[in-house]
Amino acid sequence: MQKLEDQTLAQLSRYIIECVRKGIAEAVIKEQLIKAGWSKDKIKSVFESINIQKIKSKDNSTDTQKTVFIAEQVMSRDLVTVNKEEYILNIVALLKERNSGYVFIVENNRPIGIITGSDIVRTINNKGILDKNLRAMYVMTSPLVKSDKKEKLIDVISRMKINNIERIPVVQGDKLVGVITSSDIIKFLSYS
Repeated sequence: MQKLEDQTLAQLSRYIIECVRKGIAEAVIKEQLIKAGWSKDKIKSVFESINIQKIKSKDNSTDTQKTVFIAEQVMSRDLVTVNKEEYILNIVALLKERNSGYVFIVENNRPIGIITGSDIVRTINNKGILDKNLRAMYVMTSPLVKSDKKEKLIDVISRMKINNIERIPVVQGDKLVGVITSSDIIKFLSYS
C-alpha cells in the first residue's frame, strides 16, 4: 500500500513540476488538484518537497523571455447562468444559494448579458419591493465585454480597466467557458 502511495505522490510531483514549467501559478495548480480530489495536506506536503523557485530559476536561465499568462490559466469554471426568461426573484434565490454576486444570462451557452447585485438593487422600487414578474432580459447589462480563453492575461486586465468592470466572461468561440474576476487576478498574481 505504501509503495502505491509513493508512486502516486511521485506522479503528483511530476505533474506539479510540469505545470510550474508551463508558467501556471501555484494557486491555480492547487485549485485544480483540490477539484481533482487531492487533500490540502497532501498537496502542501508535495509542494514543500519540490523546490519551486529552483525550477523557475532553472527554466528562466535558459529562456530569457518572461512567461506570458493567458485567460484560461486564471479563469474560474464555476459559472452561475440562467436564461433571459428567468424571473428576477429566482435569480436572487440562486445568487444567495451559490453565494455569488453575479449571474450570466445565456442562450445556447452563449453569454448575452450579466446581472450583478447592483443591477438587482437598482430594480427595487421606492417602497423597497422587487417586482416578482420582472425577467432577466429587462435587468441584464448587455452587450458584454468578453475575453477569449487564449487571450493574454495582460490584455484581459487592460480591457477590464478600460471598461471599468470587475468580472469578464471567458469564451471559446462563442461558448461561455469561464469567468475572470478582479479577485481571481489578485489571487493569481499573488501566487505567481
